[in-house]
Amino acid sequence: MLKDFYNRFGLKTSLAGAENRFMKRVDVTVFTHYTLHTSYTESLQLGANFLRWLSKEIGEDFNRFTNITNYNRYDVSRNFNWQVLVQDNITRYLLIIEYIYKYVSLFCDNNQISYLNKTILDLLDRAEIDLGFFWKDGKFYPAGSKFLDKELVEEALDWLKDFPEEKTDFQNALKAHLEKRNNDAIGDCYNCVEGITRKILKNTKVLDNNKEELVTKLGFSQEWKSLVINFIKYANEYKRHASNTRHKANPDEVEAFLYMTGLITRMCLKKE
Repeated sequence: MLKDFYNRFGLKTSLAGAENRFMKRVDVTVFTHYTLHTSYTESLQLGANFLRWLSKEIGEDFNRFTNITNYNRYDVSRNFNWQVLVQDNITRYLLIIEYIYKYVSLFCDNNQISYLNKTILDLLDRAEIDLGFFWKDGKFYPAGSKFLDKELVEEALDWLKDFPEEKTDFQNALKAHLEKRNNDAIGDCYNCVEGITRKILKNTKVLDNNKEELVTKLGFSQEWKSLVINFIKYANEYKRHASNTRHKANPDEVEAFLYMTGLITRMCLKKE
């Protein structure tokens, strides 16, 4: 409704304004549904167990907000609210939502997973402008071109279902890009392609030593061979723990590198 109203009257909004409205919508949907206050009996209570679990997961101490009344019963301090966790920061909102999803997938029923998926997709659809990220399988990822995201990011995650370690590398790359850790994103992309290559060629060589055999295995032309070799060279210059020649990566180039990783992944897995 609001997006349609803005479109009909030619109204514009800033990214900061759209992010703020997204956060407010999360407050009145997800955070109201998953209350941390024991007095709100109509909501699903996560309570102190969630806070202790979250403290362990992200390495921040929220135990001071809990009060142990006896061995089997925990109450969350009524002074506690979700803003302690999210700090009115869009990245923190995304992080905490991901951990709520992980927690309910471990300890709650499938209805809660369905609720979260439907709610987050609905909130993203309500945003007046593209917020620069999308939601898939309990995680947020940076968005670029919608067509390329679909073909080379979302589908790449599906193709990698039989390669769990490499899927994690690609997920880490997307998360690093979302958090603007661009050199880390390049390194994780490199690890993804290196892992797939090792499994295809059935050896444990580093990617740089596997490149000739990889392009031969894939049947690449000389032109595509050059692209793959330059992909590896670029990663070696920019990824974390690289040589002393490493310098700060250009965000637009990193986005293209992510798409290139998805494309190479697709070509490798199709051949496999």
